[in-house]
Amino acid sequence: MKNAMPVQPLEAGETGGPEVDEFLRGTQKGWILDPQLMAIYAHVPPGLLGWRRMIEGLVETIGPVTWEIIAHRTAAVTGSGYETTHADAAVRRTVESLRKALRGKEIDAAALDKRQYLAAALAEGVARHDVEKELFQEVKDSFTTGELVGLCMAASLAHVAQLVSDTLGVSPSPAN
Repeated sequence: MKNAMPVQPLEAGETGGPEVDEFLRGTQKGWILDPQLMAIYAHVPPGLLGWRRMIEGLVETIGPVTWEIIAHRTAAVTGSGYETTHADAAVRRTVESLRKALRGKEIDAAALDKRQYLAAALAEGVARHDVEKELFQEVKDSFTTGELVGLCMAASLAHVAQLVSDTLGVSPSPAN
C-alpha cells in the first residue's frame, strides 16, 4: 500500500479553519515532521491541533535534537523515510552530524553522547515493541521523570506517525 495515497493532503485554505491553515503554511517553512503528513492530519482539525500541541510540549521537555534522534532511529528501524525539517538551522546541522550514527543497522554508540544513545536505543526498542528492562532502567537513571515520560511519548508518537504515513501512502522513501 506504500505510496498509494488513498487520502489527498489538504492545502492551506482548504481546511475550513484559520488555525489549521496557518499551521499548514508554517509546515512548508520547516517544522518537526513531514508537511505532507500534517496535510493529511488536517482532515481531522481538532486531532491535528491536539497532536501539534502534544509534540510541541514534548519537544519543549526533551529538546528538539532529542526529538529528531528519536524520529531518525525509529525511521531506521521501521524502514521508513524521515528527513529533519526543523526550522532551526542549528538543530538541523546537529542532527545531520548524528544521522549516520542513527541510520545504520545498529546504533553507533561511540558517535553519540550517553543521553543521545539512550534516547535512540529507547526509540529502537519502542519501534520493535521490545524495550529491555535493563535499558529502561538505564534511561530512567539518566533522565528526569518528566524527560523519561517525554521520551516514551516521543518514541511512541514517532512510531505511530510513521505507521500512519505508511498506511496513507505519504512516507518518503528510506534514505540512509
